[in-house]
Amino acid sequence: PRVPPSLRLQVARNSLQSPLSSSSSFSSYPEHPFVRPSVHPSVRPPMRSFVRSFVRSFVRLFIRSFVRWFVRSFVRLFVHSFVCSFVRSFVGLFVRSFVHSFVRSFVRSSVRSFVRSLVRSFVRSFFRSFVRSFFRSSIRPSVRPCVRSFVRSSIHPS
Repeated sequence: PRVPPSLRLQVARNSLQSPLSSSSSFSSYPEHPFVRPSVHPSVRPPMRSFVRSFVRSFVRLFIRSFVRWFVRSFVRLFVHSFVCSFVRSFVGLFVRSFVHSFVRSFVRSSVRSFVRSLVRSFVRSFFRSFVRSFFRSSIRPSVRPCVRSFVRSSIHPS
């Protein structure tokens, strides 16, 4: 039920004039069928005000903790994903470049050494075979039997 404003004003004046206690609170209100002591804001029961303050503080605490948790988790997730992606890309790039340069230098050096050794062996074998064939062909065939016979006669004199 709605309380008329004039009655509210009168109740407020009476509450300011006399201290409100449990015995005088009912006597300070005028006789009206809809008026109760809990209607006036200054005369709230302690339990209801306690519940309201508790609910307000709980809601505030819940909102604060939820906002903190959300911000922390979002920041952690963002930082974690950013750091992980950065580290992955940096490490991947570093590993790729290092492996690429290492493999390139290793392959170059090994290929160079292999080619060098192959060329050396080929040149040596070619030079040896060329020298042998050159000296064999340069000796006259008529001289060879004489040399052979001379060597044989010197080893086995008859």
